[in-house]
Amino acid sequence: MKKSLMLLASMMMLGGVPVFAQDEEKIEELRTEIKELKEELKEKETELKDLTGEDEKYIITDDEDFFIKYIEVNEKDDEDLGYYYEFVFEVENKTDKTMNILAEDVTIDDDLVDEKMVFLSEEIEAGAKDQIILKIQSLDEDEKVPELDDDLEMMLKLVNDEDPDLNIDYPVQIELD
Repeated sequence: MKKSLMLLASMMMLGGVPVFAQDEEKIEELRTEIKELKEELKEKETELKDLTGEDEKYIITDDEDFFIKYIEVNEKDDEDLGYYYEFVFEVENKTDKTMNILAEDVTIDDDLVDEKMVFLSEEIEAGAKDQIILKIQSLDEDEKVPELDDDLEMMLKLVNDEDPDLNIDYPVQIELD
């Protein structure tokens, strides 16, 4: 009985090696393919930018309700207001309702920003196109604004007080190079 178990265990171990080697080959193939696809995507984004003048990676949404695009971030250091960031977005409201724009769950470089530091509450009229500014600023002298190195993530909430079915959330992830 013990010999049979040993033989079976040995056969399973030997039979597993080729499968593992095949898995390694498949993994390497997939990694190579992903790398090639990323390079192709970069080329296509550059081509699109050349044709349209817009950087596709900064377009957050372009659907039947809204067009939202990240424009830039400005670092400010004001004598009275202190150090803060202003993130500028272009927003087009394609709906027939006035919408309020709010920011929630804001993170900078994967660190959650205290909601007391997040300032974005804008109203955009039906059919209007405008720039909105998300400001991240500390009003407390002892609390510092998180350092911005890699990315900004948040949930943009577009709400209509009269029509709760029209409330829309857009996840935002902006990689800052």
